[in-house]
Amino acid sequence: MANHHGRPWTYIMVHSILKNENYIGNLVYNRTSRRLGQTQVNNPDHLWIRSPDVVPPVIDQDLFACAQKIMAERYISIPEDQMLRRLRLTLGRKGKLTTRIIKNAPGLPSVACYIKHFGSLRQAYALIGYQGSRDCEWFDVRDHWSELLSKLAGQVAEALRTDFGIQLNLTDDGAGLARHGSSKIISFQVVRRMAQRTPNHVARWRAHLRKEQTKLCVFLRLKEANKVVQDYVLLPAPGTAKP
Repeated sequence: MANHHGRPWTYIMVHSILKNENYIGNLVYNRTSRRLGQTQVNNPDHLWIRSPDVVPPVIDQDLFACAQKIMAERYISIPEDQMLRRLRLTLGRKGKLTTRIIKNAPGLPSVACYIKHFGSLRQAYALIGYQGSRDCEWFDVRDHWSELLSKLAGQVAEALRTDFGIQLNLTDDGAGLARHGSSKIISFQVVRRMAQRTPNHVARWRAHLRKEQTKLCVFLRLKEANKVVQDYVLLPAPGTAKP
């Protein structure tokens, strides 16, 4: 079932709706902030600015409070030394650490949680004496590539409007273009070059296609070290979500 943007529902969307105070009539400001030249950060609850009873509520206050209580009880905070201990135990069992291993390990905090507490996944690895992999390095620089995709999508939108009179808007994730109220038409994705088994093997890139509907895919193929863009490949979107 698609949402009002024509995209499939995700648990992040549902979680955002369940925590949105607009549905009980409140408007909340200052959830995030960004200093000049710095990245955007989430502000703690006590810095939020609330204007209660501004819009007509569509959800009962008691029902909303009950949902908040359930979500709070599901979240368990553990000390940072315990986070590192669990990460070290997982390393001992698996012999290595990747974002996939962390995601699937029972009782282990999420990758995002480690980044929030320790600054980066690489730093968390260093604190337990483990040297991060290429996968770790890629996760650390994801914000850089997200900003690049948004910038590129904005440039394409401006060129389409100026040269052809086609009006497309940047999607919420910043990695695509769509008409107002329709599904994504053009998607943008950075694809890493895979490690070559031998010097004689042909260069390969792997793109993970999204589930949402799209017409065209713009792939930014990276060079061997996966630090700079090698070229751009424009392909029609296939009818499958497999790599």
